Amino acid sequence: MTPSATTSLTLLTALLLLALKPAPLAAQSQCDTVEIYFLVGRATIDPTLPHNAAALARIRALLETAQHQGHSIAIQIHGQASPEGSAALNAQLSMQRAQALRHHVAQQLGQGRAEPAHHITLSHSPHTSTPLLRLVEADTLVPHRAQVITLLRDPNWQLQQLRALQGGIPYRHLLRHHFPRLRAAVFTLCTDPRKRPLHTPPPIAAETASLPPLAPHQP
Repeated sequence: MTPSATTSLTLLTALLLLALKPAPLAAQSQCDTVEIYFLVGRATIDPTLPHNAAALARIRALLETAQHQGHSIAIQIHGQASPEGSAALNAQLSMQRAQALRHHVAQQLGQGRAEPAHHITLSHSPHTSTPLLRLVEADTLVPHRAQVITLLRDPNWQLQQLRALQGGIPYRHLLRHHFPRLRAAVFTLCTDPRKRPLHTPPPIAAETASLPPLAPHQP
């Protein structure tokens, strides 16, 4: 084979390898979740509650970063309530908490009192069995934990059953350490560098167990 032919073959091989090289993956969407806590029976955001000041600052930083970078964003806000109230009361309270956080987010986005943009969606749940069960499963310090888990796995469990269990010892532990974390509105922000519309953010009820410990608070 002549030198010129060898050079041509080498160049052709290099071009083929370049053509076959996979294109870099496009940046993927990223979701961040932040919780805001509320006093029992209240739907007003209180920055003085443990964790709230840092959480509100985190929400502001996430929104500012997304807006500065020009990313497409999708926001989901999910309201929750602790199990002391009736189903009707908790349904109303959980929705009011979601609406309070939506109003705060709308202000951060510069929309004032106007109806928030379509990329902010609301949901709420008066039913606390699943998030409470996950918190108990993650807390090995819950007194009589196995019995509490068995009770919470019953879809028809009642609060009075929990209060009566083992003289109320497990209930008092949950009231102090876990019920405050259920009185919340959960903010989820998904950003997409590709600037294409996003699907609804993933379900967030399961995220409560992964949050940092909340300082004890007596409502």
